[in-house]
Amino acid sequence: MVLKKLTKIAAAASVVALALAACGVETETEHNHSHEGHAHGASSQGTETAKAMPRVAVATESGVSIFDENLAEVASYELPSRPSLTLAHDDRHVVANRQHDNESSIIDAGAWKQGHGDHFHYYTGEPALFEEVVKGAKPVHVVPNAGAEMTAVFADDDGAASLITSENVREGELDDLPKVEANLPHHGVVIPMPDDHYLVTATADKETPLPDTIELRHGAKDVEQTYTCKRMHGEVARGGNAAFGCADSVLVIKDGEGVNIPTPELGDERVGALVANADFSTLVGKAGDKLVFVKDDSTVIAGVDEGVSISNLAIAPDGHVATLGTNGKLYVFDATGNLEHTMQVTGQWEKPEGHSGIAPAVAAGEYAAANTVWVSEPAVDKVYMIDLFTKEIAATADVPGEPTSLVVANVN
Repeated sequence: MVLKKLTKIAAAASVVALALAACGVETETEHNHSHEGHAHGASSQGTETAKAMPRVAVATESGVSIFDENLAEVASYELPSRPSLTLAHDDRHVVANRQHDNESSIIDAGAWKQGHGDHFHYYTGEPALFEEVVKGAKPVHVVPNAGAEMTAVFADDDGAASLITSENVREGELDDLPKVEANLPHHGVVIPMPDDHYLVTATADKETPLPDTIELRHGAKDVEQTYTCKRMHGEVARGGNAAFGCADSVLVIKDGEGVNIPTPELGDERVGALVANADFSTLVGKAGDKLVFVKDDSTVIAGVDEGVSISNLAIAPDGHVATLGTNGKLYVFDATGNLEHTMQVTGQWEKPEGHSGIAPAVAAGEYAAANTVWVSEPAVDKVYMIDLFTKEIAATADVPGEPTSLVVANVN
């Protein structure tokens, strides 16, 4: 592999671009091309923008493509196999997880914000694929937590998570990451929490694939408290708050205090995925083809049209939740579980068996003061950007390679 390196000329040009941007002069630092890799970490140099400009990362059969706010391609990267994507804790880097290759690649999406007193400054720059990768035997669950400034990649067959810190992505060093070990190898997860705490799944024996206990640890090993979560699958963390999907409940942990909120109306269906907005004021789970809104130690069950299966869930900053039905309709719910509107976006599609099949996906955020949803449609090689204020498709991109998983970096 030929790796792209910084040259003295390129580095000098970036410094000039930053200086001009600081003086209010527009500079052009982006261009459409493919990169095979960067040996360095995240750059702090780029073009300052008046507002946050999103970057959309889309997984394809051959790698990852990065698009700007208008769905114009900025960069593309070839990977050995189709990845699944997770946005890292810094809202800038993308974890391209390839469990069958036993590694995860890190991509700098090239759009970020920097705090300055009571406000932020926003920048865009050139994306980059890190040369080093995160290694682990069958990595599956990737969990970011901005409040802990860390992202954990759990490798099931190792029974351990590699911890990616802000310093790691800044320096581009991923070959000797700290780890947190579970009690046994299993299909589990580690959630980084503030103040050197971790939520770590545990299983009773090697023959039980899904964990039934969550440990709150101080440091990598010191167990301070345990919580029950039968057949745990699905998790989310925001600062000192976290939640887990369980067979009979949703386990919500706030500042170390855990409450299992029962879900008897789901019958044998368990909550298997969770999303939450930044301040944890809206928490929503997915149980089969139902949405489970968790509020004040109770749940509200919402659904879509009868006989329609749904994609993953995506949540906007204000708590609106979107999902795509197999009928091609986008369903948008408010933060309390009321269905606000639907709109036709894609053609009909079939839900694959298991978790690794090819299917449309949704991501959500806020762009230009409007809730925005991005949708992939692998059957026709397209990605759509939908403005929920106008209820229209604002942009469309052709993305060869059956685009599936997608995440959006640098959205408000």
